[in-house]
Amino acid sequence: MNSFCHERHDHDFDHDHSFRFDNSIVVVSSVPRNGQTGVSPNIKSIKLVLDRHFNDGWDWNNGCIEIDMWRGTLCSGLHLVPIRIQRSRESCGGRRIIYVIPVNHLRGGTTYRIRIKSISFDRNGVKTTKYKLITFTTACR
Repeated sequence: MNSFCHERHDHDFDHDHSFRFDNSIVVVSSVPRNGQTGVSPNIKSIKLVLDRHFNDGWDWNNGCIEIDMWRGTLCSGLHLVPIRIQRSRESCGGRRIIYVIPVNHLRGGTTYRIRIKSISFDRNGVKTTKYKLITFTTACR
C-alpha cells in the first residue's frame, strides 16, 4: 500500500511515505477508464486525475490518501500487485496527477483494481474515510 500526505519532499515520493493534502481528494478521471476492457497489458502506468471537492462547509485541514492495486476476482482470489507512485500537476487547472506504476508487467486477460482510500479530518478531529475503486481488464496477449 502506498500512502502520502503533503508534508514530504518530492524526492521522497517513490518510497512508501505519506504526503498530506489540505482537502479531501476526489478522483475525477483515470486512464484507463473505470470499467474499461481490452486494455493493453503492456501499459506502463495508470493515470489518476485528482481534484479537491467542495468541503461541504467543514474546515478540512488535514487528510491523506492510500493507494493499492490488486489483480484477480473475488471468486478466483485477489492478489496484491506491487506498485510505485509518481505524482505531477496539470499545467492547466492545477489538478493533481497520480501515476500508479506496476513493478511487474500486467497479465493478459486479467481484471485489475486500484483502491484509493481518502482519509480526512475536520477541525474538530473527526475522521472521514472514503473509498474509490477503479477497475479495468487487460486484453489477452
